[in-house]
Amino acid sequence: MADKLIKVVIVDDQLKVRLGLSIVLEEFEDFELAGEAGNGRDAVELVEKAKPDVVLMDLLCRSWMVSARRGLFIRSSRISRLSC
Repeated sequence: MADKLIKVVIVDDQLKVRLGLSIVLEEFEDFELAGEAGNGRDAVELVEKAKPDVVLMDLLCRSWMVSARRGLFIRSSRISRLSC
């Protein structure tokens, strides 16, 4: 087990995707699930609160996800790169 767990937030509008990713993360003792969000607004709020090391976000880049990525990037000095 790592000295410091890697905090992960999962963001996807599909519950089954979030559930599947959370099950996968449970298999690795180096990761801690810091939370899940199903939309962009909740994602921004969750990231501000949980301060994760990693955000796993929907790859389809729907318009609300683009807005969420912009909001996360603008509000967080910890994020150095966002990609889709």
